[in-house]
Amino acid sequence: MVDFKLIFFYGPLDALRYFMDRLTECAEERGIEYVIADHNDPGSYALSRLNSFL
Repeated sequence: MVDFKLIFFYGPLDALRYFMDRLTECAEERGIEYVIADHNDPGSYALSRLNSFL
């Protein structure tokens, strides 16, 4: 079991979003907990949400 968590940051560029999607797929396959902070959704990177995840 993996003992760390990741925060993936989605930005405005489609190429980077594609890359982040592949990383999240990889994290899921390995059982790594993660959360996505998307620049299009201010609630996704609210400090309270990230603190509760960590």
